[in-house]
Amino acid sequence: MSLIELALGFYFACLLVRALIPDEGQTAFNPLYRAAASVTRPALDRLLRAFPRAGRSGPVLLMAIVVLGQGLLYLLSGPPARRFDLPLRDWIFVGSSPLWPWAKTLAFYLVLLFRLLAFAAVVLALKRPEDAYDQLSRLFRAALSWAQRVLDQNRFALPVLLFAVFSAALAAFWKGFMALGLVPDEKMLAAQAGLIAAALLVSLSSAFVWLIVIHALLSWLPLGNWSGPRGDWLAPLTEPLVAPFRRWNLRFGSWDLSPLAAIVALMLGRRLAMILLDSLWRGAMRI
Repeated sequence: MSLIELALGFYFACLLVRALIPDEGQTAFNPLYRAAASVTRPALDRLLRAFPRAGRSGPVLLMAIVVLGQGLLYLLSGPPARRFDLPLRDWIFVGSSPLWPWAKTLAFYLVLLFRLLAFAAVVLALKRPEDAYDQLSRLFRAALSWAQRVLDQNRFALPVLLFAVFSAALAAFWKGFMALGLVPDEKMLAAQAGLIAAALLVSLSSAFVWLIVIHALLSWLPLGNWSGPRGDWLAPLTEPLVAPFRRWNLRFGSWDLSPLAAIVALMLGRRLAMILLDSLWRGAMRI
């Protein structure tokens, strides 16, 4: 089921790009946007032929169809699908209610939405404004245009804002599901929702680790200069994390160990952060 969730989550992310960014202006020529558009265009074209009035709401309607379809898959999968994996605390949905598959699906996409927006916000926060003009940064800025004022005032404020909004939404989801009898009758304090949100933010470090590994492997392949001034689409994601370690002069002959140092720092930081969050979670459970 995890592979199906991964595929549907990727398709949902492409639809989200289409929903947040209008297909006009310079963004329409962004290669990453065009890739998302090519993935979603066949289904969107069929949807618009069936419902011509859908217009720009087509991606949103298709996202709703994905949510309904994934809920049906959970229903067909039976009891094992009732577990929703989250950091610090798994959610177990009550199988006696016929609505649990779609409740889990809503929770799944709430978490996915937070991860996607938080990832984009963190990438922009790590970059200086004068360096945020690569194709990926432009795509992220277009997707986060609704928070442009926050980005202009302080680029570190948006991850904090997303963290606060998601924590409140997660607690509200749990209370709503509990009221409908979809989850066990257990309280979730605002602090507990905040700790889960913090753990999800910390888990983004794993994505950056994999991106650094992939970028390092690609740099060894004879496919041109992957680390030149222009770089490739991965460089804007990895360079802000690797650049501080380049100041330590970790080059030995033709080997640059700066990416390895960044990976070790990220993994160590993630481990220490999760130990701290787990300790705080245990304390919150005693309240």
